[in-house]
Amino acid sequence: MGCYGISMLFAFRKNFARIVRDLNKYAYVAWARYRCQPPRTLPILLLFITYRCNLHCVMCGVRHQPQGAELILDEYKTILASAHRLKTSLMLISGGEALCRGDLVYEIIRLGNRYGIASHLCSNGSMIDRSVSTTLQQSGLHSLSISLESHHRGIHDAIRGEGSFDAVVSAIRNMRSYAPGVQLGINCTISAQNYRGLADMVPFAESLGVRQLKFAPAHFNLLHGDKPAAECAPLLFSAEQLEEAGKEVERLRRALKKTSLLTNHPTYLDKLAVSLGAIPRFTCYAGYASCSIDPYGNVAPCPDLDAGINVREHTLEDIWYGKEYQYLRERVCACGNRCWDPLYTDLSLRLAPRSAWRGLIQQWHELKFYYRGKS
Repeated sequence: MGCYGISMLFAFRKNFARIVRDLNKYAYVAWARYRCQPPRTLPILLLFITYRCNLHCVMCGVRHQPQGAELILDEYKTILASAHRLKTSLMLISGGEALCRGDLVYEIIRLGNRYGIASHLCSNGSMIDRSVSTTLQQSGLHSLSISLESHHRGIHDAIRGEGSFDAVVSAIRNMRSYAPGVQLGINCTISAQNYRGLADMVPFAESLGVRQLKFAPAHFNLLHGDKPAAECAPLLFSAEQLEEAGKEVERLRRALKKTSLLTNHPTYLDKLAVSLGAIPRFTCYAGYASCSIDPYGNVAPCPDLDAGINVREHTLEDIWYGKEYQYLRERVCACGNRCWDPLYTDLSLRLAPRSAWRGLIQQWHELKFYYRGKS
């Protein structure tokens, strides 16, 4: 066996061992959730590093979030050192548009790598040129998801702004050319403005060469809870549209079964059509498998359960094991809010005993997508 083959073997063994450790970690989280007690580890850290964005997408309410003094690099150094001690495996970096923070994004990714924490970036794609693509790979980014609302330029641009469709396609091509080691995915938000022809997103995503394609209904809680009701109205389905959308989602499900693209959990897709009109209930693992930190240092299981606990006043470790955060976990267990957002719902379905067994092979590939990147 040549040097290259030996190095590939060691890389496989390292990645395999890491994924097995993470599976064991998630199993313990599920047990902690069942007993409503603090997990020993924090598997996933969600960093919303800014609420600023260069676009004004019609379904997004983030721009209505209150503004404040954003965390700086030294503060993120302290946060990630704590995350390392909490054995965090993955951090999701998002916004707003995270790349509005410039070099801070790359520094956070580098810090994560230094501590063995894989990084996933969510972006609208509009700022990803050749230089950004190269720097993201050099920083050690594992995976990237870009928002794309339709395979039709006109529909996407009507939702996210003129020229944004071409920017997304260009961003994906730049990443494939100048950052081939980064796994790529597409996120699509379903509303009354783009539900027709959903199944055609599958071959279009395949043609772009991405590895993952995920869907979510437009929602008006979590980060979008401050969006004015009048702005939400054009996104909502009428009774007639809801029936048609259900048929479109069924076509989408059939198309996803025939593709090798990674996608939402099977249970999530089963109830996706229903979620366009009435959000199903599920067992939430926010605060157990994940923890979110907003741009100003507030720590919570999710944006709907913010209690003013801040990393500028306490370390992340003290917060994770503290009584105030445990009270938030208890609120998660009793939460009546209905979400069908993949950031929390999809993860929860992958951990819940009733649904974890579904799509096990895909879940294995999902772990590789987020933790390993391309070999």
